[in-house]
Amino acid sequence: MTVLLYLLLIGGLLIFMSQASYAYVIAKVNVSTAERRVHFLHHAVHSVCGILTVLAAVTLLVGNNQNSVAFICVAACALILIDAVIYLICSHIKSFAARRDAIKRKWKGEKVFGPEHDSEVSEYRVLKEITEKNLLRDAIHFAFYVLLFLIACR
Repeated sequence: MTVLLYLLLIGGLLIFMSQASYAYVIAKVNVSTAERRVHFLHHAVHSVCGILTVLAAVTLLVGNNQNSVAFICVAACALILIDAVIYLICSHIKSFAARRDAIKRKWKGEKVFGPEHDSEVSEYRVLKEITEKNLLRDAIHFAFYVLLFLIACR
């Protein structure tokens, strides 16, 4: 069991570092549009979840404090649910998938891309990044925290 907790600790650190660096890069570029804010929020939430995973692993390594681990898991699940709901609402209101597909259709008819396409390329990349994969990642992480909650509270 101790080996699994150390793996959990390392995994949480890796998730934190990768998601925090990704969120940092997104924030440095610009978060002025709805799709960029959703993109940033998603990676920031998963960065915090990485920290919460580390805290859960340390708590379990130090001593089996079920209440602390339960609180950590509930907090992580709440953050993930908020992330998923914000994605669903913004995706519906701002039509992320439709806008991405419209840009792609427009590009099929064009042979040359110039500097006037720079903002369009940037928008397309962000829209391509924030798809239902966000919900899949949220679902996997949510299931992980539910499982951790069940294991810690047994």
